[in-house]
Amino acid sequence: MGPGLESDGPGDVVFKEGLGLSNTRARLQQLYGTRQRFILCRASGGGLQVTMEIPFQAGFTGREQTEASPM
Repeated sequence: MGPGLESDGPGDVVFKEGLGLSNTRARLQQLYGTRQRFILCRASGGGLQVTMEIPFQAGFTGREQTEASPM
C-alpha cells in the first residue's frame, strides 16, 4: 500500500487534484453527466481508494454510436 492522502486532522483530507484527475472528472461528466461517480478517499489501513461508477448497458458494442455519428 502507498501512503494515501495526507491529512490535517481527523476527517480532513489535503489533496491537490492535478491535470490528469481534473481531465478525467471533466470527461466523465461530459460523457455520463450525473450517471457517473469518481471518488478518491483514504483507504482503511492506508493507501488510496478509488471508486468509479459508469453506466453499463448489456449488448452495447460501441458501433451504435459510431454508425450514427458522421465522420
